[in-house]
Amino acid sequence: MFGVVRRAITQNTLVLLYNIFYQKQMFSGQSIQASQLIEAFRHQTERLVNELKKSAEYAEEKLESIEERGEQLLQISKHIHDSLTVVDLRTQQLAEASKDVENHVNVVLNYSKAVHEQSMAIAGGVNGRYAAAGPPCR
Repeated sequence: MFGVVRRAITQNTLVLLYNIFYQKQMFSGQSIQASQLIEAFRHQTERLVNELKKSAEYAEEKLESIEERGEQLLQISKHIHDSLTVVDLRTQQLAEASKDVENHVNVVLNYSKAVHEQSMAIAGGVNGRYAAAGPPCR
């Protein structure tokens, strides 16, 4: 980008120098007014070239600043992406752990139901024996 600007400045300078030389050759036979005109034109051309150079340098500084900010934003974006990846991974791990806990609770619940049913069967069998034997002896 900056090479293009520099080339444009160089090409413009060459064109202007050619024009100055051409005009100087044209007016060489005329009075001092012609040389003053050429000098004024040269001075104006130099001023324009200097302004163009300053503008190009300013644009280059701004582009460098934009590039630096872009790199900073890219680093921040990468950090955010990495953080979101970690959050996603931990969310998946939490979901798996929750599923494991749910399965374990269901196993314990089924085991508790089986123990309860066995306890009720034992209690019913014991109560049935006492009922068949009659009232307890005193």
